[in-house]
Amino acid sequence: ANGLMRQLTVEQDYKLTPLAVRAGILIVRAERTRGSKRFELWGLEAKSGQRRWQYVLQALDPVGGSISGGEWAARLTPRGLSIVQVLPDPDRLIVETLDPQTGVSAGQATTSLDSDAFWGITWADNQAWLNISNRLYVVNLATGAVGYIW
Repeated sequence: ANGLMRQLTVEQDYKLTPLAVRAGILIVRAERTRGSKRFELWGLEAKSGQRRWQYVLQALDPVGGSISGGEWAARLTPRGLSIVQVLPDPDRLIVETLDPQTGVSAGQATTSLDSDAFWGITWADNQAWLNISNRLYVVNLATGAVGYIW
């Protein structure tokens, strides 16, 4: 509002990247920099920097960042924070939506895949289009169900 900067939080073992904000909650990507590699999503109070919730991702990298260990993507949608993860062994797609205020999941949907090569994603309010092994998967973000595969 006034153009002044202030430090919101300090996390020595994490690199934080802001993703979205809703109703006073800042959603950040937290990449662990000490120990084994891991990504998390956090909900921080935008005024105080206090962590309200934490979600540990199963996939090791954001989409486009890995060739093994799974990839993930997340986006704030009208329903909440939608998260997709493409995981190996067995190859599967997991779709989940979190309440941005509490981090509580509305449930998880899992779909078996023939491959875990996650190449990209395009988001809409209620759908996501995923390129997995050069096949287009259309996912309903309300249910997590795959509606179409081309």
